[in-house]
Amino acid sequence: MKRGNIPEFDVMRAVAILIILFHHLPEHSANFYNLHSFGLNDFSYVNVLNRYFALGIFIFISGFVLSKTNRGLETSKGVRNFIVKRYIRIIPLYLIAFLMFLKIFGNLLAPMTPFSFIVHILGLQILFASKYCEPVFTLWFVGLIMAYYFVFVVLERFGKQMISLLTLSIIIPLISILLIYYFGIIDKNFVLYFGVFIAGIICAKYDILDKIKTYHIGLGVVAFLVSTYTYSFFIYPAITVQGAKPSLFSNIGLAAFLLTNIIMLSTVLIAYKLARCIVGTGHYHLLKMISYASYSIFLFHRPLWWLMALIYTPENSLFRIAYMILLGIPIIIGCSYYIQKGYDTYPAKYLSKLLIN
Repeated sequence: MKRGNIPEFDVMRAVAILIILFHHLPEHSANFYNLHSFGLNDFSYVNVLNRYFALGIFIFISGFVLSKTNRGLETSKGVRNFIVKRYIRIIPLYLIAFLMFLKIFGNLLAPMTPFSFIVHILGLQILFASKYCEPVFTLWFVGLIMAYYFVFVVLERFGKQMISLLTLSIIIPLISILLIYYFGIIDKNFVLYFGVFIAGIICAKYDILDKIKTYHIGLGVVAFLVSTYTYSFFIYPAITVQGAKPSLFSNIGLAAFLLTNIIMLSTVLIAYKLARCIVGTGHYHLLKMISYASYSIFLFHRPLWWLMALIYTPENSLFRIAYMILLGIPIIIGCSYYIQKGYDTYPAKYLSKLLIN
Protein backbone atom coordinates (compact mmCIF):
# COMPACT_ATOMS: atom_id res chain seq x y z
CA MET A 1 0.00 0.00 0.00
CA LYS A 2 1.43 3.38 -0.99
CA ARG A 3 2.08 6.18 1.46
CA GLY A 4 -0.16 8.66 -0.34
CA ASN A 5 -3.88 9.22 0.00
CA ILE A 6 -5.86 6.03 0.61
CA PRO A 7 -9.33 6.25 -1.01
CA GLU A 8 -10.77 3.59 1.30
CA PHE A 9 -9.98 5.80 4.28
CA ASP A 10 -11.95 8.66 2.73
CA VAL A 11 -15.00 6.42 2.62
CA MET A 12 -14.39 5.16 6.16
CA ARG A 13 -13.98 8.67 7.57
CA ALA A 14 -17.18 9.80 5.89
CA VAL A 15 -19.13 6.86 7.28
CA ALA A 16 -17.61 7.37 10.73
CA ILE A 17 -18.55 11.06 10.93
CA LEU A 18 -22.09 10.30 9.79
CA ILE A 19 -22.33 7.74 12.58
CA ILE A 20 -21.16 10.43 15.01
CA LEU A 21 -23.89 12.76 13.78
CA PHE A 22 -26.56 10.13 14.41
CA HIS A 23 -24.94 9.35 17.76
CA HIS A 24 -25.34 12.95 18.96
CA LEU A 25 -28.58 13.77 17.15
CA PRO A 26 -30.97 12.51 19.89
CA GLU A 27 -29.59 15.16 22.26
CA HIS A 28 -30.69 17.85 19.79
CA SER A 29 -33.99 16.35 18.64
CA ALA A 30 -35.52 13.26 20.26
CA ASN A 31 -34.38 9.74 21.09
CA PHE A 32 -35.39 7.94 17.91
CA TYR A 33 -33.57 4.82 19.14
CA ASN A 34 -36.31 4.24 21.72
CA LEU A 35 -39.27 2.76 19.83
CA HIS A 36 -41.48 1.95 22.81
CA SER A 37 -44.14 4.35 21.52
CA PHE A 38 -44.37 2.21 18.37
CA GLY A 39 -44.72 -0.99 20.35
CA LEU A 40 -41.11 -1.98 19.67
CA ASN A 41 -37.98 -2.26 21.81
CA ASP A 42 -35.64 0.41 23.10
CA PHE A 43 -32.55 0.27 20.89
CA SER A 44 -30.59 2.90 22.82
CA TYR A 45 -27.77 0.40 23.23
CA VAL A 46 -27.15 0.78 19.48
CA ASN A 47 -26.41 4.44 20.05
CA VAL A 48 -23.99 3.56 22.86
CA LEU A 49 -22.13 1.29 20.44
CA ASN A 50 -22.14 3.98 17.73
CA ARG A 51 -19.37 5.86 19.48
CA TYR A 52 -17.12 2.79 19.35
CA PHE A 53 -17.94 2.10 15.71
CA ALA A 54 -17.01 5.65 14.69
CA LEU A 55 -14.17 6.56 17.04
CA GLY A 56 -12.50 3.20 16.48
CA ILE A 57 -12.37 3.94 12.75
CA PHE A 58 -11.00 7.46 13.27
CA ILE A 59 -8.30 6.33 15.70
CA PHE A 60 -7.21 3.35 13.59
CA ILE A 61 -6.87 5.59 10.53
CA SER A 62 -4.93 8.14 12.55
CA GLY A 63 -2.40 5.53 13.71
CA PHE A 64 -2.13 4.07 10.20
CA VAL A 65 -1.63 7.40 8.42
CA LEU A 66 0.86 8.67 11.01
CA SER A 67 2.95 5.55 10.58
CA LYS A 68 2.84 5.70 6.78
CA THR A 69 3.58 9.39 6.34
CA ASN A 70 5.91 10.44 9.16
CA ARG A 71 9.58 9.67 9.34
CA GLY A 72 12.63 11.53 10.59
CA LEU A 73 11.55 11.75 14.23
CA GLU A 74 14.98 10.69 15.46
CA THR A 75 16.11 14.33 15.73
CA SER A 76 14.75 17.07 17.98
CA LYS A 77 14.03 19.18 14.89
CA GLY A 78 12.01 16.38 13.34
CA VAL A 79 9.99 15.98 16.53
CA ARG A 80 9.42 19.72 16.79
CA ASN A 81 8.21 20.00 13.20
CA PHE A 82 5.94 16.99 13.66
CA ILE A 83 4.29 18.44 16.78
CA VAL A 84 3.98 21.90 15.22
CA LYS A 85 2.33 20.45 12.11
CA ARG A 86 -0.17 18.58 14.27
CA TYR A 87 -0.96 21.70 16.28
CA ILE A 88 -1.42 23.76 13.12
CA ARG A 89 -3.72 21.12 11.67
CA ILE A 90 -5.86 20.67 14.77
CA ILE A 91 -5.70 23.44 17.36
CA PRO A 92 -6.87 26.68 15.64
CA LEU A 93 -10.26 25.29 14.56
CA TYR A 94 -10.51 23.41 17.85
CA LEU A 95 -10.02 26.66 19.79
CA ILE A 96 -12.92 28.25 17.92
CA ALA A 97 -15.12 25.25 18.72
CA PHE A 98 -13.94 25.21 22.34
CA LEU A 99 -14.89 28.87 22.87
CA MET A 100 -18.24 28.22 21.22
CA PHE A 101 -18.87 25.29 23.56
CA LEU A 102 -18.03 27.48 26.57
CA LYS A 103 -20.49 30.12 25.40
CA ILE A 104 -23.32 27.84 24.28
CA PHE A 105 -23.03 24.85 26.62
CA GLY A 106 -21.22 26.45 29.53
CA ASN A 107 -23.94 25.52 32.00
CA LEU A 108 -23.37 21.82 31.18
CA LEU A 109 -19.61 21.96 31.72
CA ALA A 110 -17.54 21.69 34.86
CA PRO A 111 -16.33 25.11 36.10
CA MET A 112 -13.14 26.22 34.34
CA THR A 113 -10.17 27.18 36.47
CA PRO A 114 -7.19 29.06 34.97
CA PHE A 115 -5.27 25.76 35.03
CA SER A 116 -7.97 23.69 33.30
CA PHE A 117 -8.59 26.47 30.77
CA ILE A 118 -4.91 26.50 29.75
CA VAL A 119 -4.82 22.70 29.61
CA HIS A 120 -7.84 22.70 27.30
CA ILE A 121 -6.39 25.44 25.12
CA LEU A 122 -3.24 23.34 24.62
CA GLY A 123 -5.27 20.20 23.85
CA LEU A 124 -3.83 18.32 26.83
CA GLN A 125 -7.10 17.61 28.65
CA ILE A 126 -6.84 13.84 28.34
CA LEU A 127 -3.34 13.68 29.80
CA PHE A 128 -4.24 16.05 32.66
CA ALA A 129 -7.78 14.80 33.18
CA SER A 130 -8.71 14.74 36.88
CA LYS A 131 -11.31 16.12 39.24
CA TYR A 132 -9.59 19.48 38.68
CA CYS A 133 -9.67 19.26 34.89
CA GLU A 134 -12.69 17.53 33.39
CA PRO A 135 -12.60 17.05 29.59
CA VAL A 136 -15.38 18.79 27.65
CA PHE A 137 -17.94 16.45 26.08
CA THR A 138 -17.34 15.72 22.39
CA LEU A 139 -14.20 17.89 22.28
CA TRP A 140 -12.35 15.48 24.57
CA PHE A 141 -11.61 13.46 21.45
CA VAL A 142 -9.30 16.22 20.19
CA GLY A 143 -7.28 15.90 23.41
CA LEU A 144 -7.14 12.14 22.91
CA ILE A 145 -5.72 12.50 19.40
CA MET A 146 -3.16 15.02 20.66
CA ALA A 147 -2.10 12.58 23.39
CA TYR A 148 -1.64 9.84 20.79
CA TYR A 149 0.54 12.17 18.71
CA PHE A 150 2.97 12.43 21.62
CA VAL A 151 2.82 8.65 22.07
CA PHE A 152 3.58 8.20 18.37
CA VAL A 153 6.81 10.21 18.77
CA VAL A 154 7.91 7.87 21.56
CA LEU A 155 7.02 4.80 19.52
CA GLU A 156 8.84 6.07 16.44
CA ARG A 157 11.99 6.86 18.38
CA PHE A 158 12.16 3.80 20.61
CA GLY A 159 9.91 1.21 18.96
CA LYS A 160 11.56 0.58 15.63
CA GLN A 161 11.42 -3.21 15.92
CA MET A 162 8.26 -5.23 16.51
CA ILE A 163 9.42 -6.47 19.92
CA SER A 164 10.22 -2.97 21.17
CA LEU A 165 6.99 -1.59 19.70
CA LEU A 166 4.90 -4.25 21.43
CA THR A 167 6.81 -3.76 24.69
CA LEU A 168 6.11 -0.02 24.67
CA SER A 169 2.51 -0.72 23.67
CA ILE A 170 2.13 -2.70 26.90
CA ILE A 171 4.18 -0.44 29.19
CA ILE A 172 2.50 2.85 28.23
CA PRO A 173 -1.10 1.77 29.01
CA LEU A 174 0.05 -0.02 32.19
CA ILE A 175 1.68 3.18 33.46
CA SER A 176 -1.49 5.06 32.48
CA ILE A 177 -3.65 2.61 34.44
CA LEU A 178 -1.46 3.10 37.52
CA LEU A 179 -1.76 6.88 37.19
CA ILE A 180 -5.54 6.57 36.86
CA TYR A 181 -5.87 4.22 39.82
CA TYR A 182 -3.45 5.83 42.29
CA PHE A 183 -3.42 9.49 41.32
CA GLY A 184 -6.70 10.03 39.45
CA ILE A 185 -5.04 11.64 36.43
CA ILE A 186 -5.30 10.74 32.74
CA ASP A 187 -8.69 10.01 31.25
CA LYS A 188 -9.52 6.31 30.95
CA ASN A 189 -10.37 6.82 27.26
CA PHE A 190 -6.60 7.06 26.69
CA VAL A 191 -6.34 3.39 27.67
CA LEU A 192 -9.64 2.30 26.10
CA TYR A 193 -8.73 3.37 22.55
CA PHE A 194 -4.97 2.77 22.79
CA GLY A 195 -5.08 -0.73 21.30
CA VAL A 196 -6.90 0.46 18.18
CA PHE A 197 -4.30 3.20 17.69
CA ILE A 198 -1.49 0.65 17.97
CA ALA A 199 -3.32 -1.67 15.57
CA GLY A 200 -3.33 1.12 12.99
CA ILE A 201 0.41 1.64 13.39
CA ILE A 202 1.20 -2.08 13.12
CA CYS A 203 -1.05 -2.51 10.07
CA ALA A 204 0.80 0.34 8.36
CA LYS A 205 4.29 -0.89 9.23
CA TYR A 206 3.66 -4.41 8.00
CA ASP A 207 1.14 -3.74 5.19
CA ILE A 208 -1.43 -5.94 6.89
CA LEU A 209 -4.42 -4.40 5.11
CA ASP A 210 -2.99 -5.58 1.79
CA LYS A 211 -2.91 -9.13 3.12
CA ILE A 212 -6.57 -9.34 4.18
CA LYS A 213 -8.32 -12.42 2.76
CA THR A 214 -11.99 -13.29 2.51
CA TYR A 215 -11.86 -15.60 5.51
CA HIS A 216 -10.41 -12.74 7.61
CA ILE A 217 -13.53 -10.74 6.81
CA GLY A 218 -15.64 -13.73 7.82
CA LEU A 219 -13.84 -13.95 11.14
CA GLY A 220 -14.31 -10.19 11.60
CA VAL A 221 -18.04 -10.48 10.99
CA VAL A 222 -18.33 -13.32 13.51
CA ALA A 223 -16.30 -11.36 16.10
CA PHE A 224 -18.43 -8.29 15.48
CA LEU A 225 -21.74 -10.14 15.88
CA VAL A 226 -20.68 -12.03 18.99
CA SER A 227 -19.13 -9.00 20.73
CA THR A 228 -21.98 -6.61 19.94
CA TYR A 229 -24.56 -9.20 21.05
CA THR A 230 -22.69 -9.84 24.29
CA TYR A 231 -22.27 -6.11 24.98
CA SER A 232 -25.89 -5.30 24.15
CA PHE A 233 -27.50 -8.02 26.23
CA PHE A 234 -25.10 -8.32 29.16
CA ILE A 235 -22.89 -5.24 29.55
CA TYR A 236 -25.35 -2.52 28.54
CA PRO A 237 -28.10 -3.65 30.96
CA ALA A 238 -25.56 -3.87 33.80
CA ILE A 239 -24.33 -0.35 33.07
CA THR A 240 -27.91 0.94 32.85
CA VAL A 241 -28.78 -0.56 36.24
CA GLN A 242 -25.64 0.96 37.75
CA GLY A 243 -26.68 4.35 36.47
CA ALA A 244 -23.10 5.42 35.82
CA LYS A 245 -20.08 4.40 33.79
CA PRO A 246 -18.38 1.48 35.55
CA SER A 247 -14.85 1.80 36.83
CA LEU A 248 -12.20 0.45 34.50
CA PHE A 249 -11.09 -1.78 37.39
CA SER A 250 -14.48 -3.38 38.07
CA ASN A 251 -15.58 -6.69 36.53
CA ILE A 252 -18.11 -4.90 34.35
CA GLY A 253 -15.52 -2.30 33.37
CA LEU A 254 -12.95 -4.90 32.34
CA ALA A 255 -15.51 -6.89 30.36
CA ALA A 256 -16.70 -3.72 28.63
CA PHE A 257 -13.07 -2.80 27.86
CA LEU A 258 -12.35 -6.13 26.16
CA LEU A 259 -15.62 -6.23 24.24
CA THR A 260 -15.41 -2.65 22.98
CA ASN A 261 -11.90 -3.27 21.67
CA ILE A 262 -13.07 -6.39 19.81
CA ILE A 263 -16.02 -4.38 18.48
CA MET A 264 -13.78 -1.55 17.27
CA LEU A 265 -11.19 -3.77 15.59
CA SER A 266 -13.82 -5.92 13.85
CA THR A 267 -15.66 -2.76 12.77
CA VAL A 268 -12.47 -1.42 11.17
CA LEU A 269 -11.94 -4.69 9.30
CA ILE A 270 -15.51 -4.81 7.98
CA ALA A 271 -15.58 -1.08 7.17
CA TYR A 272 -12.33 -1.34 5.20
CA LYS A 273 -13.72 -4.21 3.11
CA LEU A 274 -16.96 -2.32 2.41
CA ALA A 275 -14.96 0.81 1.58
CA ARG A 276 -12.93 -1.13 -0.97
CA CYS A 277 -16.16 -2.22 -2.65
CA ILE A 278 -17.41 1.39 -2.76
CA VAL A 279 -14.10 2.71 -4.08
CA GLY A 280 -14.21 0.02 -6.75
CA THR A 281 -17.40 1.54 -8.16
CA GLY A 282 -15.70 4.93 -8.57
CA HIS A 283 -18.79 6.71 -7.20
CA TYR A 284 -17.75 8.15 -3.87
CA HIS A 285 -17.21 11.85 -4.59
CA LEU A 286 -19.75 12.99 -1.99
CA LEU A 287 -18.17 10.71 0.61
CA LYS A 288 -14.76 12.16 -0.28
CA MET A 289 -16.09 15.68 0.35
CA ILE A 290 -17.60 14.61 3.67
CA SER A 291 -14.30 12.96 4.59
CA TYR A 292 -12.40 16.16 3.86
CA ALA A 293 -14.77 18.13 6.08
CA SER A 294 -15.00 15.44 8.79
CA TYR A 295 -12.83 17.25 11.35
CA SER A 296 -14.83 20.47 11.07
CA ILE A 297 -18.08 18.48 11.10
CA PHE A 298 -16.96 16.90 14.35
CA LEU A 299 -16.11 20.27 15.89
CA PHE A 300 -19.10 22.32 14.78
CA HIS A 301 -22.11 20.01 14.40
CA ARG A 302 -23.37 20.63 17.93
CA PRO A 303 -23.19 24.46 17.71
CA LEU A 304 -24.88 24.37 14.30
CA TRP A 305 -27.69 22.15 15.58
CA TRP A 306 -28.02 24.44 18.61
CA LEU A 307 -28.37 27.44 16.27
CA MET A 308 -31.00 25.64 14.21
CA ALA A 309 -32.98 24.83 17.35
CA LEU A 310 -32.68 28.45 18.44
CA ILE A 311 -34.12 29.63 15.11
CA TYR A 312 -36.90 27.06 14.93
CA THR A 313 -37.90 24.00 16.97
CA PRO A 314 -40.88 21.93 15.75
CA GLU A 315 -43.12 20.85 18.62
CA ASN A 316 -43.73 17.42 17.10
CA SER A 317 -40.77 15.16 17.86
CA LEU A 318 -40.91 13.42 14.47
CA PHE A 319 -40.86 16.76 12.67
CA ARG A 320 -37.98 17.87 14.92
CA ILE A 321 -35.97 14.78 13.99
CA ALA A 322 -36.72 15.27 10.29
CA TYR A 323 -35.78 18.96 10.55
CA MET A 324 -32.41 18.17 12.14
CA ILE A 325 -31.66 15.39 9.65
CA LEU A 326 -32.99 16.57 6.31
CA LEU A 327 -32.02 20.22 6.72
CA GLY A 328 -29.48 20.09 9.53
CA ILE A 329 -27.06 17.48 8.21
CA PRO A 330 -26.67 19.08 4.74
CA ILE A 331 -26.13 22.47 6.43
CA ILE A 332 -23.53 20.97 8.77
CA ILE A 333 -21.68 19.25 5.93
CA GLY A 334 -21.75 22.35 3.70
CA CYS A 335 -20.68 24.82 6.40
CA SER A 336 -17.98 22.49 7.69
CA TYR A 337 -16.59 21.90 4.22
CA TYR A 338 -16.13 25.61 3.58
CA ILE A 339 -14.75 26.22 7.08
CA GLN A 340 -12.14 23.52 6.50
CA LYS A 341 -11.43 24.74 2.97
CA GLY A 342 -11.07 28.32 4.14
CA TYR A 343 -8.70 27.36 6.92
CA ASP A 344 -6.55 25.12 4.72
CA THR A 345 -6.39 27.67 1.88
CA TYR A 346 -4.69 30.46 3.81
CA PRO A 347 -4.28 30.34 7.63
CA ALA A 348 -2.86 26.81 7.75
CA LYS A 349 -0.39 27.49 4.92
CA TYR A 350 0.69 30.78 6.51
CA LEU A 351 1.24 29.19 9.91
CA SER A 352 3.20 26.33 8.31
CA LYS A 353 5.55 28.74 6.53
CA LEU A 354 5.94 30.79 9.70
CA LEU A 355 6.52 27.99 12.21
CA ILE A 356 7.99 25.02 10.33
CA ASN A 357 11.57 24.99 9.13
